[in-house]
Amino acid sequence: PQTPTISASGALTFCEGGSVTLTSSSCSTGNTLWSNGQTTPTINVSTSGNYNVTCTLNSCTSLPSEVTSVVVNSTPAPSVTASGTLTFCQGGSVTLTSSPCIGGNLLWSTGQTSTAITVNSSGNYTVTCNQNNCLSLPSALTTVVVNPTPTTPTITVSGALTFCEGSSVTLTASACTDGSILWSSGQSTNPIIVTSSGNYSVICSKNGCSSLSSSPTTVMVNPRPATPVISSNSSLSFCEGSNAQLQSTSCPSGTLSWYRNGVLVLASTSSTTYTATLAGTYYVICKNQFACNSLQSNSLVVTVKAKAVVQWEPTICSGSSVALNATGCSGTYKWYKYTSQNTLIGTGASYQTENLFTTQTSTTYTYIVKCEYSDCTTSESYVNVIVFKDSPAPPSNYSTSRFVCYNQRPTMQGSCPTNTSLVWKISGESNAYTSTLPRVTTPITTYVPYCVNRLIMLLGIPYGGCWSSAGPSITVYGSSSIPSTPVITASKTTFCEGSTEPVVLSAANCIGTV
Repeated sequence: PQTPTISASGALTFCEGGSVTLTSSSCSTGNTLWSNGQTTPTINVSTSGNYNVTCTLNSCTSLPSEVTSVVVNSTPAPSVTASGTLTFCQGGSVTLTSSPCIGGNLLWSTGQTSTAITVNSSGNYTVTCNQNNCLSLPSALTTVVVNPTPTTPTITVSGALTFCEGSSVTLTASACTDGSILWSSGQSTNPIIVTSSGNYSVICSKNGCSSLSSSPTTVMVNPRPATPVISSNSSLSFCEGSNAQLQSTSCPSGTLSWYRNGVLVLASTSSTTYTATLAGTYYVICKNQFACNSLQSNSLVVTVKAKAVVQWEPTICSGSSVALNATGCSGTYKWYKYTSQNTLIGTGASYQTENLFTTQTSTTYTYIVKCEYSDCTTSESYVNVIVFKDSPAPPSNYSTSRFVCYNQRPTMQGSCPTNTSLVWKISGESNAYTSTLPRVTTPITTYVPYCVNRLIMLLGIPYGGCWSSAGPSITVYGSSSIPSTPVITASKTTFCEGSTEPVVLSAANCIGTV
């Protein structure tokens, strides 16, 4: 058979992915056999190679056709390498580099054509290679993630930024939701309590990215002065009327404040001494030029031995004596006359005077009592005894309610001379009463009136005083039952207008006063 020929439908050189159709001629009645084993008159070729064809007719085979060479240019997809991490913070970048594209041109998905590109924004990046006008498939996706910079936090302050040692201020960072805090002090809590001087700032970290540092907040801690020490060169236990001298160490550039039992007794003084005259626990605090207080000094306990106290000054009539009573002394009571203060006249809490006389309207006798302890004697307490020449006249023009219900008070009235008091005593009792009398609780109570010069009452009991003679007694009758309701009757209940005949009203059923 005739040797077949090959015709091509297009270019014999093309890019991978393309193809060309080869057609055999001159074997229309025979059987075609291509060098690649195909037997159809036309074949579609997509790979490089040398192609020929033969024709078999009546069991005879032609010579092979001339070789048709097909060239398929293959451009492999490039690969991408990164210079660092593909996830980073705003402001950072990464370099993406393509594998070589020998004799060809690169094209990145960003439009750039260089071998390496610098990326600073999030996205999916690819690159292709164009060789011999053949474009490769895109490289595998390279994903870059750029995390934003967190918002710069702010600091809020609760309290003064300038304070004394031992105090503090609280700093709180805001605007860092879902992030972590780091203070310039190294602390990571929020808020923080600051007790030392310094400039404090804070950053917020989120997704591995840190914010800018906040504006600094300046804290100033002023030092507290040294703790003073107090002492005394004198005894801390003394009798009332004496004192103890307390000394403190100095308070440079500041002032001292003295305290007794926790109460300020001398404020802001430059003096380092204090005279203690009262019992109690004393300490001192130093305040420096920054108005910062030291810690409390040591304490000194001062004990004052009490003096004797006379609670009242009695009055008596001429020719009488009186018991003088003192309290408060845990040592020995010692009594003296004011006119002879070196002559002891008695000891003990009570002293009974001699009978005292006067030829004047009244005369005052003064006595002294001291309290003597084993190591000291207190200052004096004075008591005056007023002696009246004459007893006051007895009361006059007095009266009372004579019938009183149980648990009610009788009403007493009467007159006494000027500067004297009307006093009632219940017969058989030591108590005396002035205006408010006790409630009636018995069927019969007898009251005796007096007039008294300078009466002293202690818990209802009269002390001293120059008493008149007793006035006539008054008996008060008490009733334990409520009186019966009285019944009124009339001599007549109807009469004519203008009648002059009297109508007599009578009350019955009243055992008492109507």
